[in-house]
Amino acid sequence: MPALLSTLGVFALVLALGRFRVPLGLALLVGAVLLGFLGGLGPIEVGAACLRGAVSPSALGLALVTALQVLLATSMESAGQIRALVDAARQALGRPAAAMATLPALIGLLPMPGGALFSAPMVQAATEGHAVRPARLSAVNYWFRHVWEHWWPLYPGVILAMGLTGTGYLRFAAYQAPLGLAMITAGLVLLVPLPVALRRASSDRVRGSWKRLLAATLPIWLIVIVAALTAVCLPLLPSGLSEAAATAIGRYGPIGLGLVAGVSWTFRTGGLGLRDLSAFLRRRPIWDLPLLVVSVMVFQALLATVGAPERIAAELGRAHVPLLAVIVVLPFVAGAVTGLAVGFVGTSFPIVLPLACGLWGDRCFPLLAMAYAAGHLGQMASPIHLCQVLSNRYFETSWGAVFRLLAPVLLLTALLQGAWVALLSFLTR
Repeated sequence: MPALLSTLGVFALVLALGRFRVPLGLALLVGAVLLGFLGGLGPIEVGAACLRGAVSPSALGLALVTALQVLLATSMESAGQIRALVDAARQALGRPAAAMATLPALIGLLPMPGGALFSAPMVQAATEGHAVRPARLSAVNYWFRHVWEHWWPLYPGVILAMGLTGTGYLRFAAYQAPLGLAMITAGLVLLVPLPVALRRASSDRVRGSWKRLLAATLPIWLIVIVAALTAVCLPLLPSGLSEAAATAIGRYGPIGLGLVAGVSWTFRTGGLGLRDLSAFLRRRPIWDLPLLVVSVMVFQALLATVGAPERIAAELGRAHVPLLAVIVVLPFVAGAVTGLAVGFVGTSFPIVLPLACGLWGDRCFPLLAMAYAAGHLGQMASPIHLCQVLSNRYFETSWGAVFRLLAPVLLLTALLQGAWVALLSFLTR
């Protein structure tokens, strides 16, 4: 069976199971097993692939980081720090709706896997008790969480794209940052239907609110500082680690230690102790969400085992799809299939780069910007994007309900980004 058809069919099955209230983690495991069988694997091979995905260093590191995120969000909420952060943002920004968009964007400066889970309570608190549909809250949280991902240097996808293209950071950011600006502009559409009271300028804007906002966000900046220092020190680790373990430590170690520092700071300044920690660890979400993360990693492991992205690329080539279409479609499909920036960059760019540079030579960067934009749009539309999964779980809504709100925003973003790529092509010709 064609890889594109089988992959889309499995996606449809996962979504259908979700409609029948099958837990998403279980639905993803069912989809992973089916994908393995459709890819020609036997029962033993499928089981081995599932086990590799579940216990891989990346899966365990990601699950640990997710658990720390839940613990940080829970402790900040219990200590009243999220409420203080939201109040400071509302007073500094002047409009609750602005706070709803700005707070996820602020968290988005941290390349935390599933970071939308951390900002979700802040978006909820910024509504000030006004009735807003859960799907809209999740859409706002999810969308603005990712507005920096085209060019912010802490994101692994950006680092990988720079390495593959051989582009310096300043040039890369100059070409890519307008893609994020287009995303921010299109995202404002999500705020228009909010209650008027949330879009109206607040009357309680007071002096010193920006200082209070900085103080309220200290746990976030502490995470950034510790993560940056840890990343610098990682090359000092002793050798002898496996490649997979070294990769997982490099990817999740800095953020993990940063989150530990953030949690410790929150406990100290919020008056929390061991009794509170014990109570938090007995709450179900602390363990439910990491297990869901492991299910996502198992699904992605089966995708890699059957070679779905590579086979889809080959199928598009055999169908004689025009090169420009391949440069757009391949990253988009890879983003939708993997739900990761590293996923679409790592699987599609090795194919897209020769096509783009073979078509335009040294002036191929506009095509690469277009490829990155397409991959990111696919990632944002993906039902297995971890931030999408966790945000929807927090707000108790579904991918379908959120996607109906995101679809016009995705289209508007594509149009704005396409206009930038056209202008970039004109300027660099």
